[in-house]
Amino acid sequence: MAAAVRRSAREIVLVNRTRKTAEAVAADIQYGALLGRKVDIVAGDYDALKGAGIVLITSGMNEKAGVQPTVTIRKGG
Repeated sequence: MAAAVRRSAREIVLVNRTRKTAEAVAADIQYGALLGRKVDIVAGDYDALKGAGIVLITSGMNEKAGVQPTVTIRKGG
């Protein structure tokens, strides 16, 4: 999101093990970046990363329904 809002990227490709998740996150970022310079934000696959200037790899834990995130983190999942 910051790369889109700060205009530090022309294109952002989101890859997730679940394509639908990547598409949903791309849509969320597009809505938040409407006021800035045009940035292409798309869901893609690993082939779309060829030639990228920067690749960021992030990870996280799935949240459990009804459980606060801090409790999930302390328990390790």
